[in-house]
Amino acid sequence: MQRWISLAVTVLLLLGCAGTVELPERTAAPSRGEQAARPLDPVAEQAFQAALSDLKAPRLEQAIDQFRKLTLSHPGYRGPWINLGIALREAGRTDESLALFRDMVSAHADWAVAHHELAILQRQQGQFEAARRSYEAAIQINPDFALAYRNLGLLCDLYLHDINCALSKYEKYQTLLGSEDKEVALWVADAKRRLTKDD
Repeated sequence: MQRWISLAVTVLLLLGCAGTVELPERTAAPSRGEQAARPLDPVAEQAFQAALSDLKAPRLEQAIDQFRKLTLSHPGYRGPWINLGIALREAGRTDESLALFRDMVSAHADWAVAHHELAILQRQQGQFEAARRSYEAAIQINPDFALAYRNLGLLCDLYLHDINCALSKYEKYQTLLGSEDKEVALWVADAKRRLTKDD
C-alpha cells in the first residue's frame, strides 16, 4: 500500500482565497490580490464538480482543461488552482505541476494545501530538505492540518532518518485524527522500538 497521500480533491471544493487574483501571462499561479473572493456562481460550481469527477475517474486531460478554464474565469478561488496542479501531477506532467505549485506558494504564502502538495512533488524529486520546509510551512499556516503531519512524519522516517521527528509527527497526526489510524499506530510502535534500540 502506498503510504504517501495527497489531499483528497473533494475537500478542496470551493475553497476561496484571501483575495481576488490576476492571471499571469503563462497560465500558472495567481498573483496577490486585494478583494475578497465572491462565492462561485452555480454554473462555475457545476463545472468545478464535473472537473473533480474527471480527476477522480481519471480523465486527466479533461480535468486539466476544465480546471484551467476555471482558473481563467474565476482566478480568485484556490480549489481550481490546487486541483489543476494535482491533475497535472497525476498526468505525469511533473515539471508543470511543480512550477504551478511553486508559483502558488510564492503568490499566496498562506495557502497551506499548496505548500503540502509542493512538498509531495519535492519529495518525489529527491528534494527532501525542501519538502520538509514545505510541509512545515503548511503546518505553520494550519496547525490542525493532520495529513501534513502524517506525510512529514514519513519524510522524516524514510528519507531524513530522523526518528524523533517522525515519531512526534505520527503522534500529532493521531491526536488530530481523533481516532486511531492502525497503520500509523504500527509506525509509532516501530519508531519507539528503534529509539529504544539506539539508546
